[in-house]
Amino acid sequence: MNFDTDNENALWRIAERAWSSRLAAQQWVVHNLAGADGNGAPLIEVPEGFVRAPDLLATKGNQNIYWEVKFRTAPTINRDTGEKEHWMDRAKVYDYQRVRDATGYQVFVVLYDASARRGEGQWYEIPIEKLTACGRPEVRRAADLDPVDAWVWPLAEMTPVQGPRVDVPVQDQPKIGRAHV
Repeated sequence: MNFDTDNENALWRIAERAWSSRLAAQQWVVHNLAGADGNGAPLIEVPEGFVRAPDLLATKGNQNIYWEVKFRTAPTINRDTGEKEHWMDRAKVYDYQRVRDATGYQVFVVLYDASARRGEGQWYEIPIEKLTACGRPEVRRAADLDPVDAWVWPLAEMTPVQGPRVDVPVQDQPKIGRAHV
């Protein structure tokens, strides 16, 4: 999947900015690694080599937390169980686990699901170690229909959290629970 990293109006970029602003409002110093100039995610060198960095590193006092911020219009539904699920590139999950193991810092995936609460939206978070424990590998299709080596996990394993408002342009809002005229 190709992302236009310069598109400040992309839904995933809007979610990153919203979460970063939330952290800053809570007196965290936020290093926006996803906003680094260049092509793609910045790399961190760990003892085993280079890995992709999560989107944000938040620092307050002696505490450091990495955040990978995701935006989804809706979860997918597991055909076998009926469970709502989310997914991301498997290689990134492995990289974020290596960042956690090498640094000792917590790494969270925080996800804004625009379809939750009948289209009002909801933030969810999950620590990377829980995400790896409850998920599974699977091939999924990106928006451009290219196959993606994915890591899939149940939405039920994520914790709903209070988060900032994410203003989704009308044309991109999910149609869940809305009357169509």
